Amino acid sequence: MTNNYKVYLGSEAGRDYQESFEHVMGIANFIINPSENEDLSGSKRKLKIIETFEGNPLACMRGLGVYYEAKASSDLLLHADIDAFKQDAYMAAKLQMMGKEEIYWAYNGYNTNNFFYSHHVR
Repeated sequence: MTNNYKVYLGSEAGRDYQESFEHVMGIANFIINPSENEDLSGSKRKLKIIETFEGNPLACMRGLGVYYEAKASSDLLLHADIDAFKQDAYMAAKLQMMGKEEIYWAYNGYNTNNFFYSHHVR
C-alpha cells in the first residue's frame, strides 16, 4: 500500500490492495494508451462528431467520459494528484451526463436533442 493511502476498505471481487490496484490501472492504461492496432485518433474523431453532429454525439460524449474516468483513476492511484483527479472526475461526470439519452423526453420535458441545436439559432 502506498504512503498516500493508509486504509484499504476491501474489494467486492475479493482482491487485495495490490490486485485491485493492478486491475484498475490495467483498465485505465488500456483506455488511456490504446494499442498500436487501434485508432490513435479516437478522441479527435469523437470530438469532430460532437462538433459536426455527424454520427452519434451522445455516444461520443459517453466514450470521452470513460476516457476521463480512466485518467482520473490514474491521476489518483499512480500520481496521487488530487487536483488532477478532481478535474478529470468532473470532466467524466459532465460528459456522462451530457451524453445521457432520455427516451421519455416528451413526457418529462427533458430533450437532449435541443441541447445540440441550441448554438445554431440565428
